[in-house]
Parts: sequence; C-alpha cells; structure tokens
Amino acid sequence: MKLRELQSRLEKVLEKVTESWVHEAKIILLEVLGISTVDLIMDKEKEVPDEKVEMAEAIAVRRLANEPLQYILGKQAFMGLDFSVDDSVLIPRPETEVLVEWVLERIEDIKSPKVLDIGTGSGAIAISIAYQNTWADVFASDISSSAIEKAKQNAVNNNVSGRVRFFESNLFVDVSEKDFDLIVSNPPYIPAGEVNGMQREVALYEPHLALFGGEDGLDFYRRIIPEALSYMKDGGILIFEAGHDQADVIEAIMVSAGYEDVNHFSDLCGVPRFIYGKKVLWRHENV
Repeated sequence: MKLRELQSRLEKVLEKVTESWVHEAKIILLEVLGISTVDLIMDKEKEVPDEKVEMAEAIAVRRLANEPLQYILGKQAFMGLDFSVDDSVLIPRPETEVLVEWVLERIEDIKSPKVLDIGTGSGAIAISIAYQNTWADVFASDISSSAIEKAKQNAVNNNVSGRVRFFESNLFVDVSEKDFDLIVSNPPYIPAGEVNGMQREVALYEPHLALFGGEDGLDFYRRIIPEALSYMKDGGILIFEAGHDQADVIEAIMVSAGYEDVNHFSDLCGVPRFIYGKKVLWRHENV
C-alpha cells in the first residue's frame, strides 16, 4: 500500500472519533514509520511494508474505541519534553504549560527556590520546573503509588531524577518539608455529576481519582488552601489550575483563609484557569 493510501485510510477511520483526525493520522504515521513530517509530504508514493500498515491500522482501531492516542503510543509532549503516560496518570494538557511558565517566572530570581507540586501525576509540572530551573529544589507528591512510579520514570527519562523528590502522600499528610517558596497544584476539579457529559475518551480511560473533585469539584481546593499556609515561607505563593468557571469561588476561599494579592490569569483561550495567592508576610500579621 502506498503511503498516501494508508494516510487516507487512517483519516477516514479517525474522522469518526476525533475532530483532530488529520493531525492524529499524521502522528500515527510518523510514529509507526519513524519518518519526519517532510518525508510524509515528499514520499507519498512510497510503498509501506505490510507489517507497518497493520501496526498503523491497529492503532486506529484502538482509537476508534475512544482510547486516547497518547495512551496508545505511550507518550505525550509537554514543555518540549517527552513524558511517558498510561491510564495511571492524566495526559498533560497544553494549557498547563502556561501555569509552568508562570511558575518559572516567579522563581527565577530566587536563589535555590523550593517548590512543591501537589498531585503530580506524570510529573509533568515538577519535572518541567526542574528541567528549566537547575537551581530549584523540587518536591512532588501524589496519592497514587502507580502515578509516583510513572513520574519517577519520567524524571529519569528527562535527566532530572536527582533533582526532584517524589513521594506518595494524601495531599500534605506525608509532606515533611516546610518553608516552600511556591506550592503548585493541578488537583481533581471536575464535579462528580459531570461524568456523563465528558468526552468519552476522558471518562472511559483517564483515572477518575485524578479527575473528580467532589460534588462541586472544589473539595481539594478547600483542603489545600488552608493547609498550605503551614508549609510555605512568609510571602510564599500558592497557585492552582482549575475548571473554566471556578476562579471566583477559589479566590474567595483563598481570601477567606487569609491570603493576600489573590488573583487569577487566563489560559491561551482566554479562560480564567489559574488562581494564585500569597501567604501574608509576618510583618503584616503583626501590625
């Protein structure tokens, strides 16, 4: 079968399951054939070996069952790095890169900044911070032992295993360190009742432990916000990723808990997705 024929066949199958069918067909071909985008364009009349055709079509069949392509291929790009993923961890999303970039800007002038990532999953946030800021002292926790193992694997793959300390913990229960300059978290925030309205590939395959945050999606914010104060330096920053309509409520919780400079900023689509606040400085507490 010629390359152009295989590409067309994949696109027709994938069109039934995703709006990104052209892009996903391309990704499958690049992965299976080990070629570049230029090769895909220039060699359309090249014959594809039968075993490669079978491999590509097998991936498309799995995708037709709504299995995420990232899980099928076992990897996802994030912040210019490759992360191994499976159904024990959420697939890192592009919007979270905005969060990481903001964190990196906030800690770049701190000598040996101490950062904690709560609910690390694949380790995408913690590993990206360590990779970009070689002076950072990064800690990362998750309640899932399988997620921690996956994150450790990703740290090794991205050459930061010696600079990120991973440990299993239910939020702060087993966090022994204190005095963090910044705590970051992308916790479960989907309301439990929304499971039926979600994309099938998310609802069927991604870990529910990392998706759902109670009846209104805010259970973890209510726990993390007051507890984080005991683990940050004066003036330390707590920052979250959240759902598209949760910023105002989370800001109110942070203000009520005593944080200052509480605010939010948007993702690349203009959604107010990232909420942050600062632990009140000692001098303010004692005025």
